Amino acid sequence: MNQALHQITAFALCALLTACGGGGSSDGDSGSDFISGNDIIPGSTGPGATQSALSLRLTDAPVDDVVAVVMEFTAVALRKKSGDWINFPFSSLKSIDVLQLQGTLTADLLVDVPVDIGLYDEIRLLVSEAPMANYLDLGSAGLVDLKIPGGSSSGLKIKGEFMVFKSRPTSLVLDFDLRQSIKRKGKSGIYSINPVIRLANSENSGHLRGTVNPAQLSSITACSDDNIDTFNALYVYAGHDVIPDDINQSSTTDANPITTTTIKYDPKSITYKYEAAFLPAGDYTIAVTCNSNLDDLDAGNDDLRFFNIRNVSVTSNGTVAVF
Repeated sequence: MNQALHQITAFALCALLTACGGGGSSDGDSGSDFISGNDIIPGSTGPGATQSALSLRLTDAPVDDVVAVVMEFTAVALRKKSGDWINFPFSSLKSIDVLQLQGTLTADLLVDVPVDIGLYDEIRLLVSEAPMANYLDLGSAGLVDLKIPGGSSSGLKIKGEFMVFKSRPTSLVLDFDLRQSIKRKGKSGIYSINPVIRLANSENSGHLRGTVNPAQLSSITACSDDNIDTFNALYVYAGHDVIPDDINQSSTTDANPITTTTIKYDPKSITYKYEAAFLPAGDYTIAVTCNSNLDDLDAGNDDLRFFNIRNVSVTSNGTVAVF
């Protein structure tokens, strides 16, 4: 495993929905308010109704050196701005390999469920805590249990405001950044996850696709090794003309990326491709590195070397092609 899996902060980085703004981070509370929260009250979603339809999907920003990241979800909970909870227990458990949900691929958690119209400020994903219900496939190193503290009680917490409107359905995407979420405790072989999840509104999001010259990914002076297929990643920063930097979750001043994604060889096109999906419409700086394994998530100055640094602008429901 690379160093990006070895360090993590104790809080989750959550991007904000462009529809509403606001937001926050995981605060480590016990979740007792969630446990005593209100169950959903069925109601009409037609004209004059007090409820509207909500869909919630899951996608992932991948990580190096892992074959699968499987989590078993048991329920979703939403918190209204007023503090009331709406709970959605699943009739059957949803076991999802989130590592397969790359680019625009998603898995459904909720589909057109009726929820109260209004402002919400938190989502929680509850998971099973049974042995090996959540696990990593490390390839030749085998399967290892993935610890998710409080996963069955307080759940994985995503804080950020979003509005459910009467006039139209709401479609949200939760984008796991696995590179920033998984850690290994020393040399113990124990892996755990503190979620770094970006919350996006499908209506206000676009996609970014591009290619990288293979010669740039095989340079021994710029990359971690002479294997062209390892440790290649795209880092995406909010705003134009950002000087790219490594991930430093313990800093509030460093230019941390809002998301990262791997760059992989595509045998069909014989090129190296990347895709960053569900980005809120706006301006971004993107940068390529081929030594992402050097990124220590809780420290600065990790000697990452960036190239192909560019300004891009993403529009709602649009796709930007970068070559």
